Parts: sequence; structure tokens; C-alpha cells
Amino acid sequence: MMNDVWKRIFEDYIKSYESIEHLSKQGIAGDDDIAILRNNLLTDIIETMRSEVEE
Repeated sequence: MMNDVWKRIFEDYIKSYESIEHLSKQGIAGDDDIAILRNNLLTDIIETMRSEVEE
């Protein structure tokens, strides 16, 4: 079972993803901005996982 810390981390990533999707669907942010936001989120997720694997 996932510990509470990882659960909160994943919940935050999901909220971030949903926020980006909302901005996209509502036309609040353009395609270029959405691509940057998605890339930043993916980079953050990968860096978090990398730090855990390297410990």
C-alpha cells in the first residue's frame, strides 16, 4: 500500500494535471503554454521519481 507522503504527492500531481486540462479546455491558455505546462509537470514528476530511485 502507498504511504501517505506518496499519496499526497500523487494527489498534487493529479490536481496539477487537471488544472492544466481545465485551462486548455476553457481556452484560457494557448497551445504553446499548455505544452510548456505539461512538459514542466512531466519533468517535475520524473525528477521526483529519479531522486527516490537514486537514494
